[in-house]
Amino acid sequence: MKKVKAAFWLVILLFIGICVYQNWAYFSSRHALSINLPLIGPYETPESPNYLLFLICLLIGLLLPYIYGLVERFRLNKMIRKLNETTAAQQEEISGLKRELETMQNRSADDDSEAALPSETAAGLP
Repeated sequence: MKKVKAAFWLVILLFIGICVYQNWAYFSSRHALSINLPLIGPYETPESPNYLLFLICLLIGLLLPYIYGLVERFRLNKMIRKLNETTAAQQEEISGLKRELETMQNRSADDDSEAALPSETAAGLP
C-alpha cells in the first residue's frame, strides 16, 4: 500500500510540474492586485510574479487546516486525559469494593465455622 501511495503522489507532483513548465510564461508574469474599499480607499500591491501568489495561497491553504487540526487535537487530548482519570478512579473504587466483599465473605465463613463447632461438640464428638 505504501508503494501505491508513493506512486500516486509522484504522479500528482509530475502532473503539477508539467503544468508549471508548460505555463511558465504565465507564472512568471508580473501583476499587481488592487482593492477599492469604500471607507479606506483604493489599495494596490506592488507588482509580483503570479507564482508567488499561487505559493502564498497554497501555504495559507495548508496552514489553516493544520491549525484547526491542532486545536482539535488539544481538545481531544484533554478529553482523553479526563477519561483516563475517571477510569483510574473507577478502578480504584472497584478494588476497594472487591476488598470489602472479600472481608465480608471471610467474616461469614468464620461465622459459619464457629457456628458449626458448638453443634459438633453437642453431638458428642471430641
